[in-house]
Amino acid sequence: MKPGRAGRRRPERDRPLFDQNLAGMFRTAGDGVILDANESFARTLGHTAPAELLGRHLSEFYVDPARWDRLLAGLRVARTVANLEVPLRRSNNSVVWVLMSVIRGGEDPSAGLEGHVVDITARKRADDLLRETEALRSVAALATAAAHEINNSLNVLKGNLQLLSPRVDGALAAAHLAPALDAVKAIEEIVGRMNRIMRLELTEQSATLPEMLDLRKSAAPPPAPGADISLTA
Repeated sequence: MKPGRAGRRRPERDRPLFDQNLAGMFRTAGDGVILDANESFARTLGHTAPAELLGRHLSEFYVDPARWDRLLAGLRVARTVANLEVPLRRSNNSVVWVLMSVIRGGEDPSAGLEGHVVDITARKRADDLLRETEALRSVAALATAAAHEINNSLNVLKGNLQLLSPRVDGALAAAHLAPALDAVKAIEEIVGRMNRIMRLELTEQSATLPEMLDLRKSAAPPPAPGADISLTA
């Protein structure tokens, strides 16, 4: 059986295009073992030279092995799979997002693969930041509207409690009105935090409760760079 085109040695006339390409270029055997790579691909994965990658399986660098399985499944349907957004693991264990396109060198499933990647990590971070900003804007707007409605009723309640205070016996006031006024004050503090949401901080995950916004943390200024944020009991 003849090897697929991607499994053959690259013609010398094509080497400069392969080696000097700004995109990360690679070739693998049919089983995914890396046979060839250029410097850009090595740098993308945090390595200093392509030789460090040779003989390793491409799937080793996948953060999510299921994505590798989906790539192979796609190549069984069509010889080319283009523009996959894939997170890969670099040598320092950080994650780099790439846009990957792969072609199989022949119809035979054992034919080698040839592909290229482009680092899109910066774009992914910008997209994530935009989504976070939009989510923060939506939550802050909702919280501000809710705070306004709560304040309207709270002011009526607080005013009536304050009017009652001088008319109620001291012991009765201490037993009932004082706790009610304390509760009003606590609600005012919560409403104040709702109006000061600066970022989205969730409460600690609970097995029995859904994710909830931590108002205290979300309304607090972010810690200064390098500040000790450890908590003491």
